[in-house]
Amino acid sequence: MSTPEKQERKEKGIVERIRENLWPEKQTAVLKRFDEVKGCIDQAMSPYIEVKIRKPSEVTMEEFSSLREDKEFLSGLSDFAKEWIERKRSKEGEKSS
Repeated sequence: MSTPEKQERKEKGIVERIRENLWPEKQTAVLKRFDEVKGCIDQAMSPYIEVKIRKPSEVTMEEFSSLREDKEFLSGLSDFAKEWIERKRSKEGEKSS
């Protein structure tokens, strides 16, 4: 089993224990806080940014929404960001010369 799969199983176990051991009115608050802390940890371990991309009129909402989970698309965005930053650095280097 890969590390992401182990991590996902561990998180599901935590959520299940919260649901089993807390009164329903406390579960929501605790689960919300768990998600906030998990997000902070994820951000610290693997920094990321969130961007808003408008849906092109030529695509369906289903197609557009599916991009959130499309690993190839996300990898392409990461590659694009790297190339963009490299071009920006080289332009800034040209200006200071």
